[in-house]
Amino acid sequence: MTKISRGKLYFAVSATVLLICLFIVLTYKIYYPVLHSEKVLSEYGWDIASSDKFSKTTPILSKDFLNQELTKLQIAASVQIGLDPRNYEGEAFRKYSFDLLQEGLSKKLRADIWMQDNKSICAYIYHTEDNIAIKYWSPDTSYEEILEDLAEGM
Repeated sequence: MTKISRGKLYFAVSATVLLICLFIVLTYKIYYPVLHSEKVLSEYGWDIASSDKFSKTTPILSKDFLNQELTKLQIAASVQIGLDPRNYEGEAFRKYSFDLLQEGLSKKLRADIWMQDNKSICAYIYHTEDNIAIKYWSPDTSYEEILEDLAEGM
């Protein structure tokens, strides 16, 4: 039998430990925001059907972006649970999207969570129904209230 030198053994063990640590760090960096977002939604009673595991990089939170009508509606829904992305003006963020198990009138409801440095800065629920004006709700809005709002919007 050949003997493995002590130096080669230390190198092999060190390289293995380094690779395991690198794998853990990369996994954490990729999946932590998704897991955190799922936790935020489940705390408010929402069940996730599927998620967009990889975020969409969104532009910097500029005054122009924050003053768009749809963005104002999204922020208004999010402020109800204490999340206000206007506090992060000038910074980039990532948007994570989720299909919820709960359905609107005919299609699943959706949720978006914006994250900056692994911290939620905006969260809202919305519908994708045809022929109904877009509307956003805070995650703490009950499912029944959302269904009522959708029925009134028809």
